[in-house]
Amino acid sequence: MRSPADFKKEIEARLKKYLSRDSTGIRHEVLAFFVRIKSATIPER
Repeated sequence: MRSPADFKKEIEARLKKYLSRDSTGIRHEVLAFFVRIKSATIPER
C-alpha cells in the first residue's frame, strides 16, 4: 500500500512534467487559478 508521502511525490512529479511542457503559460495560469479558488465543482444535469 502506498503512503500519503508516495502520493504527494507522484503528484509533484506529474505536475512538474505537465508544467515543463507549458510553452505559452496557459497551463501555469489555469493551475494557479485552481489554487487560488481552492474549490471547483461541475454542476450535475
